[in-house]
Amino acid sequence: MKNINTNKSSTNQIQSSIFISNLRKEMDKMSQNCRKKEMIKTAHEYIKSGISRKETEELLQLDGYDSDMSKSLMSDENFVEEFASDTAQRWGFDIEDVHGRIFSSRDFGIVITASSEEEANAKAEEEIEKLSTLELDSITNIYKV
Repeated sequence: MKNINTNKSSTNQIQSSIFISNLRKEMDKMSQNCRKKEMIKTAHEYIKSGISRKETEELLQLDGYDSDMSKSLMSDENFVEEFASDTAQRWGFDIEDVHGRIFSSRDFGIVITASSEEEANAKAEEEIEKLSTLELDSITNIYKV
């Protein structure tokens, strides 16, 4: 009889150990995921302040983030695209309507991101076409915001 109780006790201990081990693994995954989100947010803040990708990687490591994770993030193509859009210049423009009135792109809530004035001009033309029912005629000025 003692043998049956001992086996039951051992089985319960093994099941308990497996459960705690699995729980620990899941909690570690959740913690890692939260940490990664914090790292991405921090990286975006660094980039928006004008810091290069390499410097951002180094600062993330100094902040205590895992070096492999920070290297991986800075080399990730999706993040590189976000990085490019974060560092692209922002442009505004003035528009003249058919009656000679001048409006700012801010009046319509439009801010364009582009790497050059020519690209900004092309994007501004596209925005004007979207607002064609307002009888907007031409762009009079393009400027950095």
